[in-house]
Amino acid sequence: MVFKYALYIKRGDLVKINKKYSLTFFIITTTIPAIILNFANHLMGNDATISNLKVSIIFLILWFLLSVYCGWKNEKSYKKFILIYWGISIITYLLVALSSIINFDGMILAPLAIWYYSPIYGLMYLNKGLSVFNLGPYTGFLISFLGYYIGYYIYKLKIIDNA
Repeated sequence: MVFKYALYIKRGDLVKINKKYSLTFFIITTTIPAIILNFANHLMGNDATISNLKVSIIFLILWFLLSVYCGWKNEKSYKKFILIYWGISIITYLLVALSSIINFDGMILAPLAIWYYSPIYGLMYLNKGLSVFNLGPYTGFLISFLGYYIGYYIYKLKIIDNA
């Protein structure tokens, strides 16, 4: 999986936690604050603000750093994870866009749209006038894969020791 172990200190002892839980912890601790900070504008359909953009950039930087780390540790399962995670984001975005075209009630997709799209809603600030096509879901996908392969090449070229 993604991390061999997440470590934390409990009463002076070093405790190991399964890597699956550390990835879940990362996703929750990055996504929920980003949703909270971007949700009001996203929900009301307001234009994204510079504050929303900053939140989205921080969110994507954290994903980039996680991806670099996983590439550096040569975590091959992480590639499959980001393909699935960001793939769901892209599919959700496309289904929501399609639902508005064919007059389908897309409310069934609301939980997925909030989870995957609110954290990157600030990227709409860069899309002024391009509301038909949002680069957010694709950007998350590309940033994650780019980070992974940068980390992987650091691993392959032994630029930083992978101890």
